[in-house]
Amino acid sequence: MISTSAVNTSNLENYQKSLAKVTGFDQTAKSSKNSATFSSYLNKAVSGVNQKMVSMDKATDNMISGKENDLGNVMVKMTEAQLSKGSTLNLSKLSMIN
Repeated sequence: MISTSAVNTSNLENYQKSLAKVTGFDQTAKSSKNSATFSSYLNKAVSGVNQKMVSMDKATDNMISGKENDLGNVMVKMTEAQLSKGSTLNLSKLSMIN
């Protein structure tokens, strides 16, 4: 029988690997030619936050104007933007501490 802690660890490792690939922090796929600097990662992250905020604003405007009638979709976009912004702010706070 497999213990739940072994399964949770395996799931966490799989999530960590997929997150590394999505964010571009996958060290195994990086070559010396296309290795990115910290500033390029930061620019990519801030750009992603901006895209989420623009998407949320557009969905909100569409909901107010009556073009969008799916409140769930608008709320998902708001939550995505909020989480992205919160993560960026936390990263900013951490960089000030160190």
